[in-house]
Amino acid sequence: MFPMHKVLRTLATDDTEGFMEMLVGWQDDRIFGRRWLARRPVVMAVVQTAKLAELPCLTLRDAVTSHLTVTEGLGALFEDLPAVDLS
Repeated sequence: MFPMHKVLRTLATDDTEGFMEMLVGWQDDRIFGRRWLARRPVVMAVVQTAKLAELPCLTLRDAVTSHLTVTEGLGALFEDLPAVDLS
């Protein structure tokens, strides 16, 4: 579980309540599900797109996103996830 108060955008807007959580596959890092308790629908659209494209969550972690958006928090959410060799 990743608290929203660790996302820069929520600090800037003083809207730090809630959390993000993801369920990812241990073999291929694909996103199986997500749980949010926050008012940030933009992040859900980004995650849904990645899920539909069957992208590993590491793609979201390493992506360059617009600054000062909640989407930046996805990098922090997955920062401790080790890389998986998909070859």
